[in-house]
Amino acid sequence: MAIAAACVVIAGGTAMVFLQSATTLFLTGHTANRSNQLAYLTMDRLARDVHSSIEIPALTDAAGGTITLTGAGPVNAAGIRFRIYAGGPFLIPDATTADSSSLTVNTTATAQRPRPGQLVAVPSVQANGTSQDLFARVASIGASGTTIPITLTGALGSFAHPPVSTGPFIPTNTMAHLVDEVAYIVVTPAASGIPELRFYPHAMSVTSDGAAVFNDPVNFVIVTANMAASPLPFAMALGDRGVAVNLTVQDAESSNRVRSIFMKNFTIGSTAAPVRIYPRSLGL
Repeated sequence: MAIAAACVVIAGGTAMVFLQSATTLFLTGHTANRSNQLAYLTMDRLARDVHSSIEIPALTDAAGGTITLTGAGPVNAAGIRFRIYAGGPFLIPDATTADSSSLTVNTTATAQRPRPGQLVAVPSVQANGTSQDLFARVASIGASGTTIPITLTGALGSFAHPPVSTGPFIPTNTMAHLVDEVAYIVVTPAASGIPELRFYPHAMSVTSDGAAVFNDPVNFVIVTANMAASPLPFAMALGDRGVAVNLTVQDAESSNRVRSIFMKNFTIGSTAAPVRIYPRSLGL
């Protein structure tokens, strides 16, 4: 009986070793595949949205603040913000002045309505002796209908560069469009301490919107949950017409038994040769 018991113990121990090895191999392969998939899906999404941009992206810090580029070397950043076309055209039937903080647009009942946080884009506005595109942010909109009153976050002239305080600004029957300003930002939540890539449908910052609003899950979508290996994935230099992305996705621990020793990193691009994404609207 002792010999039989010893044989059972040896056979059981051997089976457990093989089972543990098989489980470890499975979990290692699973984490590798998952990190690869996350990296590719994230890069595909970034490429799709940046290709849809109507302007060159701008770098932001982890709090959503815009980074001003200086010097010749590239700057690494936690995020990017850019503008994409959202709808239109809409007719502005009445002339408006530079000190007006509202305007009215005509549209059909089935057309996309403006939403708070979007930008009204009015091309070729004459200001300061030159023609420039005007982007004014929507604060609120009026009742539904073919004529929609829009309240802006400031006077129309304040959105010009440099600002205009008085005088004629937008002529009768001018066409306008809707634009979304979006952002991808790597933020490290205080609760977890693990960086995550967030997508903001309406670009925000801690300075302009407050920390509570900026970190409210209602205002963003988590694209990739674990960016511990690349908290500064975006890079641009002064004069660049596209954004460089060095994306590393890191898997969390596989289970409570098999911990981070089996963690897998997957990188698209590198510091020496990052993937560069250009806005398609620039013809590049």
